[in-house]
Amino acid sequence: MLPSEILERGWCQGMMAQDEWGLYVGITEDAAVSWCLVGAASKALDWFTPEMTAFLTKVNELVGGDATVFNDSPDRTQAEVVALAKFVEIKLGLRPDVPEISAIELQELVESAR
Repeated sequence: MLPSEILERGWCQGMMAQDEWGLYVGITEDAAVSWCLVGAASKALDWFTPEMTAFLTKVNELVGGDATVFNDSPDRTQAEVVALAKFVEIKLGLRPDVPEISAIELQELVESAR
């Protein structure tokens, strides 16, 4: 499962993962029903792997800062976070079934992320 697929199931802000009551749980716990961008990436790609490092590096580069700050912005939406995750997955070749995203789509995504 990819980070975007996890985020589509459920998204949260302010913690790595939440249960159905909005309480903190570990990212791999069965009770987890929503994840932040970093939590979803950690669950999907495992900490300290080259894939995880590449994913977060690319996210940070695209948002011009920190993935957590991007995710937790009060105006942020689940759709924006999922779109960013999908874009990064495509750029890193984690979604080989999806064609390369266009420069126009990249520009729109980056503008919406700032």
